[in-house]
Amino acid sequence: KGFTLVYNDNLLNKKLISNKLDERSLTIFQKNLKKNTQVKITNLLNNKSLIAYVGKNADYPAFNNSVVSIRIANDLSLDINNYFNLY
Repeated sequence: KGFTLVYNDNLLNKKLISNKLDERSLTIFQKNLKKNTQVKITNLLNNKSLIAYVGKNADYPAFNNSVVSIRIANDLSLDINNYFNLY
């Protein structure tokens, strides 16, 4: 369990995230898992879930456990304007 950050290009431009993430992908950034690891992500507020894959390593704020694409956020009905998305 933890908080995820929803990727957008502004985060990359402001250097809050070190790598680009394809907005349409089912890929996440996660520091503790190996690349290509399958992960099940569940929105704890509505119980929607999906399977995603860990992509290349990236630096992002330590508060967040992961960074997800906009596609994942939309599929899970995450509030993309809320910095504190719990999964």
